[in-house]
Amino acid sequence: MRRLAAALLMLLAGGLLSGCARVAQDRDHVLSAIDGTERLSRSYTYAVSADGHSVSATAVIADDFRYRVDASRDGHPVASEIVDDDALALRFDSDGALSATGYTMLGGSAVPQSPANHGGASSATDANVGAGSAAPQLPANRWLVDPKGAASLAQQPPPTRSSGDPLADSLGALEYVRAAVIQAQTVRRYNPQSESYRPKLDPFPAPAAGIIRYDLVPQDLPPREQVGTGNIGLANRAPGVPFFRLMAIYVEHGLVREVREQIAVEPRLLDSESNLAARLGDFAPGVPSSAPVERQGRLLLAAVNRQLRHGGQAPVEPRTMHLTFTTLGSAAPIALPQDATPTDLSALGVHGLLLYEMS
Repeated sequence: MRRLAAALLMLLAGGLLSGCARVAQDRDHVLSAIDGTERLSRSYTYAVSADGHSVSATAVIADDFRYRVDASRDGHPVASEIVDDDALALRFDSDGALSATGYTMLGGSAVPQSPANHGGASSATDANVGAGSAAPQLPANRWLVDPKGAASLAQQPPPTRSSGDPLADSLGALEYVRAAVIQAQTVRRYNPQSESYRPKLDPFPAPAAGIIRYDLVPQDLPPREQVGTGNIGLANRAPGVPFFRLMAIYVEHGLVREVREQIAVEPRLLDSESNLAARLGDFAPGVPSSAPVERQGRLLLAAVNRQLRHGGQAPVEPRTMHLTFTTLGSAAPIALPQDATPTDLSALGVHGLLLYEMS
């Protein structure tokens, strides 16, 4: 009897270890696919919908030093950027494009954003305060090229820019996906027949034939009884972006073909295993549990973001993202526009973005 019990325990332990190994392998497979995709020339589309607006970009990446990206907002072209070795070319297609790409438009000219003008300025003179006297005036609807504008990018890591810049966000899309994979609780191969499959956390389409889909599983909150009452640090542990993020990565022949993401509050409230609804009062005191889920989610989001900002963390911004690779291993040639106006763009700082691939 003891031998039988020992054998059963060994089988159980072996199954658990095997399951853990498979989960670790799934994460490694996804990271390897991202690495392999980054090493290839490629073309892709990047689309984000958030707060009633849509931002999209098409990009062509020839290598680390040559690329082009064209961005649109709500269907209207807003900006384009080309890096060709040392040269940097920029074009802003409309006044509203500039603030969306880290710049602001004043009197028909673009000036760099700075602490002095970030909230808007009344004149071009005011806008140049803090930006340096050499700040150029950039006309819209015209290609501008600085033959040495991209040269300084090789001397420093890519800059950190706030989300919402369609040029930077699209160029950094794979790095964003890599960070999400690392932050996820687990990464699991898509299997709707699995006991661990949670349909309330699956807003994405099933993979096509020949495609392997991997799902990022967000971490759940510990049950309320495991937290205890009066926990001093509870307010500092508000769930952040990784908790509310759902992401599916579609891989073919070891390369990323498509990525879909949803950042939303309601799916996590509706998923009982997340323990979010049970602990609603911990993060948003006063929100009635009987309120409609939509209202609960809205109030919870506001409360969580207050706590996250207070702790210096990124707020949760509900959105959907879709990244699709149209070609891998080939890309259209990168060329500077022939009608570009030579311009010194050095006063704009590092706006271009060299792509530092994983070795």
